[in-house]
Amino acid sequence: GGRKLKRRGGRALSAAIIISAALIVEFSLILSRCDGKDIISERWQDSGITADESSTAHKTQTLKSSRSKQPEQGSGNAAILTIKNIYQLPELPTGCEVTALTAVMRFYGLEADKEELAYSFLPREDFEVSGRVKYGADPEKSFAGDPFSTGGYGAMSGVVEQTANAYFESCGSTLRASAVKDRDLSFFTARLKEGKPSLIWVTMDMKESYISDSWLTREGRQVYWQANEHCVVLAGIDEQAGVIWCADPLKDTEQLTAYDEELFAKRFYEMGAQGVIFE
Repeated sequence: GGRKLKRRGGRALSAAIIISAALIVEFSLILSRCDGKDIISERWQDSGITADESSTAHKTQTLKSSRSKQPEQGSGNAAILTIKNIYQLPELPTGCEVTALTAVMRFYGLEADKEELAYSFLPREDFEVSGRVKYGADPEKSFAGDPFSTGGYGAMSGVVEQTANAYFESCGSTLRASAVKDRDLSFFTARLKEGKPSLIWVTMDMKESYISDSWLTREGRQVYWQANEHCVVLAGIDEQAGVIWCADPLKDTEQLTAYDEELFAKRFYEMGAQGVIFE
């Protein structure tokens, strides 16, 4: 973490009367609550955004694949859910999964907290190097690394299913989560039209993914990590406009973010055509 200073200076001179120059200096401090580590995870590296820059960049970045206008309930053939987005930063720089899950839980009226979910309910496993071999989590069973750190990686739908159900049981909720893999995107959009949100795996800012790291699990399984892995809430669709609306944890707003439907689908299939549904 750290701070950045921005300077603006100006001087005005009168043509008729010589007056002393006025210097105006305004300091703008952008303070980060990050832990100051120099480690930058694959998520941040591959998005071209450092941990220090992420808070500002995601506030101001306008993507060609996004539309800024907010969806309107019941407009034409659009299906939009009233879900408030939750920002994962600065507390959970790599914790998009539990942040998106928190947004869904609040949609269902539960008082979930993203940090509590990450700390008390999310199964996670740190990395270890023995000799020349790197050992780490099976992302299908536990979060790889630490979601509170910029050095964390992530987890897949099965881990979020475990996390959600452990929380539901702890608070006496009858809701249950189910991980779904290798299904067409239409499976999830059909549920959306029934008023049911889903967690969906895509990529950060819909950028292309690629294999950026690998390690072995303790059981001997080889894991190949896809850079830019990201989890969002599928919250709306406007088929006529070709737009998908999401609660995106990397956006510093309570509003939904729109993405081109075709590009969204491409990244969805790229990341294993997986999600988590709720009943």
